[in-house]
Amino acid sequence: MKQLNGLDGVMMLGDMFNFPLHIGALFVYDPSTAAPGSFGFDAAKSLLSDIIEHQLPILKCKSQALAFGVDNPYWVTDDNFSLSHHLERVALPKPHDWQQVYELAETFHARPLPMDKPLWEAMYIEGLDGLEGHPEGCVGLLIKLHHAVADGKTAMRLFTSLHTLSANTDAERLIEEMPDQQEHYQQPSFMSRYYRAYWHNLARPLKMTASLTGILPKLLRSDGEKDAEQTVEKTTGGVPPTVLNTVPDNERVIGHIGLDSKAVRKLAKKTDATINDIALCVIAGAMREWMLDNDCLPEQSLVAGIPIDTRKENANHEIGNQFNFAFVRLYSQIESPKHRLHAISGAASESKSGSRKLGPKAFLSVIDNIYPALLKWGATRLVENGVLNKLPPIVNTVASNVPGLQAPVYFCGARLVDYIGLGFLAPTMTLFHVISSTEDRINISFVGCPSTLPNHDAYRQALQNSFDALEGDVASNG
Repeated sequence: MKQLNGLDGVMMLGDMFNFPLHIGALFVYDPSTAAPGSFGFDAAKSLLSDIIEHQLPILKCKSQALAFGVDNPYWVTDDNFSLSHHLERVALPKPHDWQQVYELAETFHARPLPMDKPLWEAMYIEGLDGLEGHPEGCVGLLIKLHHAVADGKTAMRLFTSLHTLSANTDAERLIEEMPDQQEHYQQPSFMSRYYRAYWHNLARPLKMTASLTGILPKLLRSDGEKDAEQTVEKTTGGVPPTVLNTVPDNERVIGHIGLDSKAVRKLAKKTDATINDIALCVIAGAMREWMLDNDCLPEQSLVAGIPIDTRKENANHEIGNQFNFAFVRLYSQIESPKHRLHAISGAASESKSGSRKLGPKAFLSVIDNIYPALLKWGATRLVENGVLNKLPPIVNTVASNVPGLQAPVYFCGARLVDYIGLGFLAPTMTLFHVISSTEDRINISFVGCPSTLPNHDAYRQALQNSFDALEGDVASNG
């Protein structure tokens, strides 16, 4: 039997209060590489069925809660699972372009997942004939998966399992052995569930004490003048409240820009920065431009949350949520893109170092040892008392880097030509970015809501303007 960890349980709470916490991805394929008759909806459905049955039984599982929330839920096999209830087939309306894709994805991504069924859905999209930069006749696979099932890294591993390195449909798929996935998700007995809950709850205070004993000295310890200066900066700077830091509505807006990977890597090499630094600088420039145009740019620097995977090297295949957060200043008050990139590069490195200083499991260990019933009670009070709108922002946006596949890959013989990641929105955070990639493209996508990002086409253009400005600034100033 497989039990959700504390962070998985927190993710489940979001949907109780109308904050759907699912993530997703859009994969675009060129069927011209597939052998005649080997690609199509029926072939895709058959492949998905085979993968779910033999490699990814978690996709047949639903969550089973315990009475009064005395412990975290369990994943159990849904005896009534039917792939037809999770996979739909649609045709993209004319003019078959990116705008139509966005509108379809917005409706799909805004729709909550039924919490009494396996927590994922997929849409097979035909008629992607007018996508700029791609051949006619492309087909899309739009997937959403609840964050309680997987974080970004695990979700990408699940999505990767659909593909092969050859257009030959008999080629071995890119799925690796996943120990958690080989468990039989049988329903635990009544006695077993509540016996385990009893011992878990007895142990929680002791484990929480041990976790805090390990964390607090690291938080309080000063390693010299530099740490003291950084502490003062963080304390006095804070996270500025913006129009984006409110409770999201029930609709979604989606967009992205696609960048040539060679151009991005060349820029990173020339500036001694990482690709993630480049992406953060582009996001910072776009938010700066959009907020200046809407007369709402704060004087303080905007702050981005960066998820960091905390799995050990030999535990890469575990499902669920195992991540920590780094908080990175975007230096949105700096006008020069090149100078902003330099500042972000240093801040990102220091922030990740500080996150590692606490230990990779610090955040998870604290969440794991809070009583689930207490978490649910606290969340209920926040919602019922209208406190969510009054909470100070933790970040102004999230930027999740989910690297894709860096070699040609195929789904039922059709070559993958594009991949776009989709994040979720949460209280006080209504703009989520995902940095994703294929062998020749690096995409920066965003999910927002129309109440806080009404002119989202302008924001998409701001992302492109930001990259162009950075590229031009570096070229002109060396």
